[in-house]
Amino acid sequence: MMAHFIHLLIFLPLFGFLVSLFFKTEKQQTVWIQSWLLVLFLALVGLGITWAFQSFPHVELKELTVLKTEHYHFFIALYFDRISYVFSLVGLLISFLIARYSSVYMHREQGFHRFFKTIGLFIFGFQWTIFSGNLETLFIGWEILGIASFLLIAFYRDRNLPVKNAGRVYSTY
Repeated sequence: MMAHFIHLLIFLPLFGFLVSLFFKTEKQQTVWIQSWLLVLFLALVGLGITWAFQSFPHVELKELTVLKTEHYHFFIALYFDRISYVFSLVGLLISFLIARYSSVYMHREQGFHRFFKTIGLFIFGFQWTIFSGNLETLFIGWEILGIASFLLIAFYRDRNLPVKNAGRVYSTY
């Protein structure tokens, strides 16, 4: 049961990002993204309630073996504990507030829909990084976060300073 909640928390942002690619109007995208962020937050609260009834066990999932050799085993692992729960809860709350504020503040900006699609990608990378159970999985999430951060910072691509700062962020990641 816990594994299903963890999968939902990680892959619902990816699903939201992919579905937002099909919406053409900004109004539909903002409503969609805010809705799935709220659903994701409620799923996290549901996970917390289920987890509390089970006495807060640590959950470690070995999902997929990517490469297995004689001396090395590369697999995707997810890990869930109290720290990852709190980080995810705070991160999703802040992401919802950013999406809500941005839908009002940026509604006249050119490329408004691109910003919300990138927020979906950022949240997917954030959740992936939080729930990573080994260094390889952490690296994958960190790279997704780096690309999404680069795209969010370079949102105003017509201006010189945001593009320059996005280059700095990308080189840092």
